[in-house]
Amino acid sequence: MNAAKVPRPLGFAAGFAAAPLVYALVRVISMRMEPEADPSAVIWAEHSPAVTRLVVTLYVGLTVLGGAVSLASAAPRAMPRVVAPVAVAAAIAVLAQAVWAP
Repeated sequence: MNAAKVPRPLGFAAGFAAAPLVYALVRVISMRMEPEADPSAVIWAEHSPAVTRLVVTLYVGLTVLGGAVSLASAAPRAMPRVVAPVAVAAAIAVLAQAVWAP
């Protein structure tokens, strides 16, 4: 297998595996900083906290994705050891977020 072609897909895999982790962290932090109001008040509000979380998660997630692809290019042998722990950490974070900040 060509070593030049392997790192990028692994970098993308690590970045996409980290996306749920990023969302869970953003959700827990936002719930701890300011709990959401009544759902009817949120629906009719001019500024939705869900949109803010989406934008922040998208920004941080794309930053993590870029870092993972850069790491894959710089250290291709390290990426197979990174993808599985990142996926497990993301699964644990999503479960914890579901319990503590539904």
